[in-house]
Amino acid sequence: MLWTLGALLACKGPPASVPDSPLPETEEEEPCVDTFLVDQVPEMPTDYETPLPIREDALPEWLSETGLYDNEGQIHPVVRPFVPRWPLWSDGVDKARWVYIPECTPIDTSDPDNWELPVGTRLWKEFSVDGQKVETRLMERLGPRPQDWAYASYLWDEAGTQARKLGPEGLAQALGTEHEIPSKAQCQACHGPAPKGGGRQSRALGFTAIQLDHSAAETDLGSLAERLSAPLESSPLNGEATTLQALGVLHANCGSCHNPTVDGLPQSDLDLSLVWGQSLEQAGVFASAVDQPTQLFSTPTVQHRIHSGDPHGSAVLRRMESRGDSAQMPPIGTHLVDEEGAAAVRAWIASL
Repeated sequence: MLWTLGALLACKGPPASVPDSPLPETEEEEPCVDTFLVDQVPEMPTDYETPLPIREDALPEWLSETGLYDNEGQIHPVVRPFVPRWPLWSDGVDKARWVYIPECTPIDTSDPDNWELPVGTRLWKEFSVDGQKVETRLMERLGPRPQDWAYASYLWDEAGTQARKLGPEGLAQALGTEHEIPSKAQCQACHGPAPKGGGRQSRALGFTAIQLDHSAAETDLGSLAERLSAPLESSPLNGEATTLQALGVLHANCGSCHNPTVDGLPQSDLDLSLVWGQSLEQAGVFASAVDQPTQLFSTPTVQHRIHSGDPHGSAVLRRMESRGDSAQMPPIGTHLVDEEGAAAVRAWIASL
């Protein structure tokens, strides 16, 4: 039997009714926009005879223009304060730290010990002596390469109302205090890369998984969860208190240079850093330092990097307690011995 088009339509029934009003339009997601634009690196010359501009030329002349403060002079709401679990010793001066993380790019945490911070990340550290603001340091990532970090120090005026960028040479006895503002070369000697002295790929030594994994930090792994490429559950370094404190002091004050990464000191195999997810017993200090012979430092009474049960015969502690000579460690940024930190390391060595 042949079916006509009309019969086929009749079998299907009447057409569906058409709504009186059009379907609601779906809302388009607004594109992500970072609060602060990346400071533009000066245009590089095309000929070989013209000196290259330094990256710090891209940073603002005044601290108030770096994004740390809002229009009312308060810390900008998108800037996060943070406190490392084990702060770097800086002769006992008061320090405050902040970080700005661009909103549109997560922190790559695939290597928990060396976070890949987004281009545009800014870190500030303010130094105060006896309640007087003296210096605020700024690190900003201007590009995707590890070397695309700019370092600058801003010197506060006597009234503590504004701070202006210093040149790369630094400044001794800032504002008549004993505080020394480091040169750019000194900044790189700690933050890296390896040819400059030491450091880590992230360049941000106190802003890491290990350093933020503690309850005293306003900015910790929990508060950063949405900004990380993958969540990091707390991995506390549990262990005997004496060992934990000593290894934490060594990690913060020595491990930024003495570590097994590509930016660690190439002259030495000494490892004084802690590794995320490892126990204290797995720390590199046991294999590379405890009862190991000295390599770059020795006296008739000191033949081991760390001599079990013998603090006085341990080069690591002797160098921590030295100032003003080639034995001093850390070699820059401090003129006074960290008595509390040295006591922690001394007690741990004595317990071995």
